[in-house]
Amino acid sequence: MTTPDTTPATAERPATPTPASSPIQAAHECLARGGTLPQALATLAQVAALRGAGHDDYPFMHDAVFAAAKAALFPKVRARAHLKNDNVFNGLTGEQQRQVLDAAAETFPDAHDVLSDAYCAAANRLAGPLPKIDDETLPAVSVAGVLVFVYLHHETGALCVSVDLEETWSALRRPDSTIPLQVTINGTPVFDDSNLARANGTTVPAPLPGIAGEFTPLELDCLARTAGEAAGGGNGIGDETLSAHQLALAERAYDLHMAEFEGEDTPTS
Repeated sequence: MTTPDTTPATAERPATPTPASSPIQAAHECLARGGTLPQALATLAQVAALRGAGHDDYPFMHDAVFAAAKAALFPKVRARAHLKNDNVFNGLTGEQQRQVLDAAAETFPDAHDVLSDAYCAAANRLAGPLPKIDDETLPAVSVAGVLVFVYLHHETGALCVSVDLEETWSALRRPDSTIPLQVTINGTPVFDDSNLARANGTTVPAPLPGIAGEFTPLELDCLARTAGEAAGGGNGIGDETLSAHQLALAERAYDLHMAEFEGEDTPTS
């Protein structure tokens, strides 16, 4: 006769999240597998960290998820410093736990894939005005860490619009360190380096033609100075009078130029 197994059933341990899942989806899947609400919130934060700012920000993001959910569903509960050890969610039903996740998703952009519709909606909900409070400040709007200042300026006699990107959320930064940005006036783009514009080749202003479009304005300026020193000064490109930066740019320009003649006869000057 077989002895019955009397070992108490235990909840399946949530699997380690992967960047393939969206953060909020990974959190809901954690609950569905029997994970606790704190585990699900930690999963949400961990996937967001893997997709965005990096794993070093995981503890901060973990706390931020707790704070967002608590603020949404439990406004009378004062957030304490160590939210990871908080027991405020104990005793919630499964449905209530799902509601907490959904509330966090409404107020925490990193619960979603970066720049998805839900990510943008949550980020826009967090946006807020910053009024002028003294002689040293200017009125602004804060969105995703970006400060957009709009103010009247007596010296220029103009309505000024200034964008400060220094504190932009790291998840929005591209591999080339730029921020997808579009500026319009009365619906007409005056600057457009959005992801869509890049994909469609419709950036404003349009890239310079030829290999010049491969360089930034500062790099083009450096190239012009390099050419001036090399030609006008009678120096060779390898002269010690040129900086390492100038030499690197000159070599890059030459390689791009030669690439246009690949398979053809070497161009003559």
